[in-house]
Amino acid sequence: MAASKILVWESRETIDKAGHLIYPDGQNRGRGAGELDRGQYGQVEETAWPDGCAAMYRKEMLDRIGGFDEDFFAYADDAELGLRGRLAGWRCLYMPDAVVYTTSAPPWDASRTSASSLSSATACGSRPSSSLERAAA
Repeated sequence: MAASKILVWESRETIDKAGHLIYPDGQNRGRGAGELDRGQYGQVEETAWPDGCAAMYRKEMLDRIGGFDEDFFAYADDAELGLRGRLAGWRCLYMPDAVVYTTSAPPWDASRTSASSLSSATACGSRPSSSLERAAA
């Protein structure tokens, strides 16, 4: 699995997530959520799993464990897939050069986001990077 650096579309220097971790309270959260990106997550390193907004999975892993569980519509689907992957022995590497942008407005709230930024953010507006491709190889 490979995780990207996800930044907030409306505030390009704010981190949305830099991979996921499980915290001592048992909750999973996006690492670095809400922090300004000052390079503190600038190294390739292991995280628990990638955020579903922008992730790469090896085909071999998906062939072995299956894909996203259709019982999850939104939220937790990436955590569930990532945990199944981890339990099956797969790792997740965070690739800081693979940067994407997401919008802070939910997709159903068009009044808060312009159509152009929403379509770009929904597609995760990635900049060209082969980091995730190298991690998935």
